[in-house]
Amino acid sequence: KVYDLGGRKFVLFGVQAIGCNPLSRQATGRCREDMNRVAVAYNSRLRSSIDKLKHDMPGSNFVYIDTYRIIRDVFDNPASN
Repeated sequence: KVYDLGGRKFVLFGVQAIGCNPLSRQATGRCREDMNRVAVAYNSRLRSSIDKLKHDMPGSNFVYIDTYRIIRDVFDNPASN
């Protein structure tokens, strides 16, 4: 609908590392990798859908923000952040 109204610039945010949120970490203090695998799979499908969207929406520009990597880097390397 936004495209039909003239929108041509889109930002797509991936799902963050949901297994690393405080509630998920509450029991063990560690990230739940089973939940993170679901987020990675979703993000992979989202990224791969961008080519189809570009084909279906000529003239559009898509930017993908990898929030999973950003959040995961904070948990994996807290001293460098």
